[in-house]
Amino acid sequence: MLDLDQRQGRYGEHLVQLIVTSAGYTCSKPDDTGDGVDLVVSRTQHDGDSPRPPNVEFQVKTIRNPTLAGGKLVYDLEVAHYNCLRADGPTRRYLALVTVPGQNPDDWHDHSQHYSIFRDAVFFVDLLGFPRTENRSRVRVKAALTDRLVPAVVDDFMRRAERDYSRRFRPIGWSRHA
Repeated sequence: MLDLDQRQGRYGEHLVQLIVTSAGYTCSKPDDTGDGVDLVVSRTQHDGDSPRPPNVEFQVKTIRNPTLAGGKLVYDLEVAHYNCLRADGPTRRYLALVTVPGQNPDDWHDHSQHYSIFRDAVFFVDLLGFPRTENRSRVRVKAALTDRLVPAVVDDFMRRAERDYSRRFRPIGWSRHA
């Protein structure tokens, strides 16, 4: 049986997967390579004529009893993960912070004959371009309470990744009909 931390982590990843699927994309869990990527979001179909759009990646952290400071959700992220999320690259990466209400997993969801509710919320943080840190173990990151990860935001991330990819690679010879 999974311990509480394992249940919490998987719950958060599955909740993000539900949001991604609701947005119409596929979501997969890659092998653990130590780079902090928990989920990869990709398009489900492609027309075959235009360049295949890039993926978006998420690191997911699930928090029991979240801390708020200055109207923001705060999380102390490992420096190695912070550096992976802030670095530029061909694939955009985001931090997803999933909050759950307390220590009892039975409080994380509810259902009836007509609905299922998964508690609590999912927030996102875009750390691309954030500065280096002198910290050795953890860096405090903050998510605005308005930065909720919902299907429309996932769609926006995917469209933005496609625009950024196109902007970056067309000038170096990428073309539709090479």
